[in-house]
Amino acid sequence: MASCYMRIAVTSAEYPPETGWGGMGTFTYNLAHSLCHLGHRVTVISRGSASRSESLDGSVRVIRIPWERRRFPLLRNTLNSLWYSAKVSGELIRLNREEKLDVVHIPEYRAEGFWFTLFGRSNIPVVNRFSMPFWIDWKIHSADGRERSEISCWNVDPVLMKCLERKVYRSASERISPSRGLAELIQAHEKISLDIHVIPTGVDTQRFFPRDASPLRRAYGLCGKKVILYVGRLEQRKGCHIIAQALPRVVQAFPDAILVMIGQDADTSPDGRTSMKEYINRFLRDAGLETHMIHIDRQPYHRLPEFYALGDIFCAPAIYENFANVILEAMASGLPIVTTAQGGSLEAVEDGKNGLLVPVNDAATLGSALIRLLEDDQLRKTISNSNREKSIQRFGLEQMTKGMLRVYESAIRQSAHR
Repeated sequence: MASCYMRIAVTSAEYPPETGWGGMGTFTYNLAHSLCHLGHRVTVISRGSASRSESLDGSVRVIRIPWERRRFPLLRNTLNSLWYSAKVSGELIRLNREEKLDVVHIPEYRAEGFWFTLFGRSNIPVVNRFSMPFWIDWKIHSADGRERSEISCWNVDPVLMKCLERKVYRSASERISPSRGLAELIQAHEKISLDIHVIPTGVDTQRFFPRDASPLRRAYGLCGKKVILYVGRLEQRKGCHIIAQALPRVVQAFPDAILVMIGQDADTSPDGRTSMKEYINRFLRDAGLETHMIHIDRQPYHRLPEFYALGDIFCAPAIYENFANVILEAMASGLPIVTTAQGGSLEAVEDGKNGLLVPVNDAATLGSALIRLLEDDQLRKTISNSNREKSIQRFGLEQMTKGMLRVYESAIRQSAHR
């Protein structure tokens, strides 16, 4: 049945290049193109910045809904989510009238499928893939006073958001999680049993592979340096400030060590007063290490592979990630990895085999792990080779896409028997 032609709609707040700023956009791009490559018809509904538009990205049809975050005085996240969800529902209903959809793929993220699952789905099979539930994100950022006051009114906003997201995934025909850890976390907060398929995120191993970084290293003055690479938004949840806190220990052992951070700045620093980039710059300046960090702004997806080649070590010290695309991209690029023992990292990285795992929010242990890899050339080489092989065998796009299709087919069968 996997070879049967399907008409598939995928909703995602992020889709490159216009709004492809994170892991959700990368996942949606890879999934949509992989499905089209197998002969399916795929339409992506995503956010845009201007008027409604339609375009073709290769064989993928892309519909963009104009999006501007409204400054509601109360319940800002709930009301913005309901507004955007109504727009998504309207597009899905119109699209189904136009071409009779076989399945709709909707994330729980900020409940963008709420109105469609409540009123618009008719008998269309809906598959939910968990991304980053709002209540997890809110819990991580709740220590930031500015963030907390912005998103909550006596904590009602996150409670309502949790209810909206729950409606989306409880109403789905099938549910998918990128990691066992996230599936177990969702189950632990549910009063009913949910069947959740675990399908790891895939990486394009033909796009990401080990390559020569000499030209780019020369361009950034990194020849002869020990480069610790971070890729991702500069935000608190991703733990990028922990690398900065670990850097003094690393530089003491390796004076030629330098931290390269690639990603968009965000207003989620630990002190709640500055952007993360400003927070890190101030910390390193106070430590006399401002020359040991280079920030490169977020790069287009097609250019990212050459930037991974800059690193000797890839560092991803997240507080929580369900399954980070950047870890898979670093693995496919043949980089040794130091990451935190949380979320999907525990399922991608085996401590001592294809990377090193450290506790969350532990700058001292993180620094020691980075030093260990910088000291041991053979260990770095062994881990690099293991990562490339593992990315191909376990985390290729083909494995992910076939898994998704099996779940789509199950959802269609369930719908046919209703």
